[in-house]
Amino acid sequence: MSLFSSLSKQLGYGNSWDPNTDIPDLSGKVALVTGGNGKSAGIGAAIVEGLATRGAKVYMGARSEERANAAIEKIEDAHPDVKEKGLVVWLPLDLTEPKDVVKSAEDFIGKEKRLDIIVNNAARLAADFELTKHGIELSVAINHFGHFVLVQHLMPVLKATAAHPDSDTRIVIMSSAAYHMCPELPGLKTLDQLNAPYPSYQTAKSFYGQIVRYAYSKLLNELYKVELQRRLSAEKSSIIVMSVTPGMVATEGSFVTFPWYLKPLFRVLAMPVTAGSTSALFAATSPEVRRDMEKYKAAYLTTDGSVTKAGTQATDAGLAEDLWGLSEEVVGEIMDGKM
Repeated sequence: MSLFSSLSKQLGYGNSWDPNTDIPDLSGKVALVTGGNGKSAGIGAAIVEGLATRGAKVYMGARSEERANAAIEKIEDAHPDVKEKGLVVWLPLDLTEPKDVVKSAEDFIGKEKRLDIIVNNAARLAADFELTKHGIELSVAINHFGHFVLVQHLMPVLKATAAHPDSDTRIVIMSSAAYHMCPELPGLKTLDQLNAPYPSYQTAKSFYGQIVRYAYSKLLNELYKVELQRRLSAEKSSIIVMSVTPGMVATEGSFVTFPWYLKPLFRVLAMPVTAGSTSALFAATSPEVRRDMEKYKAAYLTTDGSVTKAGTQATDAGLAEDLWGLSEEVVGEIMDGKM
């Protein structure tokens, strides 16, 4: 048993699946992972590394070329064959601006004819209430709208890949168990409801208020997953959509988020980054997912890749449909220059 598996079991997260040994050969596959270019190693970088070292060509979608190249260089230094084969490539991607996201998707399609795996990993963590120039709350803009636009504009190549014989196309959404913290939503039919669903949502400056904003964006990810899978299944598509929670992970971004009085506890309880990438790597690569695809469609996976039942609000088909319709409406107005 590897050190990784041993540690995972000690923490109560692990089953026998180990990304160090159990990811199959991915040669010939193309993947896109958003995020991954933190100042220090993060979950996204670990996902990119896990996919590339098994032979996949992986695009790292990130805003900063400098930071993306630094992350890529770190992976290449550890794995010379990845560098030799050019398996990790930076894709300029700014999730805050839908028009820029469309440009990034077009750039990708101009380079690749297939896309087997997309991992929606990038996220704004717990932070103060802030609006984009389009009037969208920033966490909602990045964590939901940016990925909504990206996947929509990459859907033609995802579907084309899924149509190939023996294809195995997957969309993995980085969620969080934090979504359970969300109070009952009043609805998702207007931009006001989407931006500020709870009383004091805009004004709360406390750590708890920040966490609720993050948790809400993850609830939106869950609802988006439900409706996306429903639409794909209605089309008889073989694409599998899953959400995963990484658990409490010792990343730079997470540590900065916590107030000083919780940082010591965080250091003790947080898992290493490699453990935090396990659920996403399992969802993206495990042959078990394809063997039992009905089980994994729209599934919510825990830290070790096990399927668990999502909360009632996170699986509400009506809310999911309303979110989709509102998202299309808002994106359309942004593209038309009306917002």
